Amino acid sequence: MITSRVIEFTEILSCPGIHVLGTYFINEDIYGYASLAILNYRYIIIKDRSKIKVYHRVNHVFGIDIIEKLCPKILEEEMVSLLEKTNGLSSQILLNWFYGGYILSIIRSNKIDLLDLEYVRPGLQISVAVLSKKSKVSEADISFWSLFGYCLRKTDYDLLRRISRSYGFEAGDEYILIPSWRNTLTIISKDKNGVLNALESINFKKVYQDIIIDNSGIRHIIKFDNDKLGI
Repeated sequence: MITSRVIEFTEILSCPGIHVLGTYFINEDIYGYASLAILNYRYIIIKDRSKIKVYHRVNHVFGIDIIEKLCPKILEEEMVSLLEKTNGLSSQILLNWFYGGYILSIIRSNKIDLLDLEYVRPGLQISVAVLSKKSKVSEADISFWSLFGYCLRKTDYDLLRRISRSYGFEAGDEYILIPSWRNTLTIISKDKNGVLNALESINFKKVYQDIIIDNSGIRHIIKFDNDKLGI
């Protein structure tokens, strides 16, 4: 006699917040974004049978309006399939979830692909300040954003300062300022004193300090009920 048994399990899906540093254009219809996956600002879904609970620290700055729509879809559909259906910043977020770390994308004919990936080592202080006045996201060429990622991986502040200054960004011995998406300013420094000195020089509403980069990206865990399995 064959009997059927319902296997019970809990799904945990943890989607990192995303910070878009800037953009670049290769020609009229080929472009991309530079972005970071954030470890300490996440959107977490716990699905236990028919019950779903959501916990998150993500806000508008790190893409909550996009993330709250995308993250639940991963419970029902593979990321590769979702990437084929999305475009623009939504596809950038999915791509950064998939790879983690610091990524550069290439977008053509509304299709996105990975151009470069860097795993960010701890060392440099990264903060994000929400500005009081409107500002535009940085537009630099792809060479800048590629070198930017290299400096994050090597924690090479001096090189980052030199290339940032050569591209017209405010960059000194204590901090570097990169205008980013959603009216924010990315602050990069060697220590916390540099962050504090940077904040004294700008007019801001709020600041998110001690940003930790998530080199692993999205996490999808399935936990089976051992009692139901007879283990």
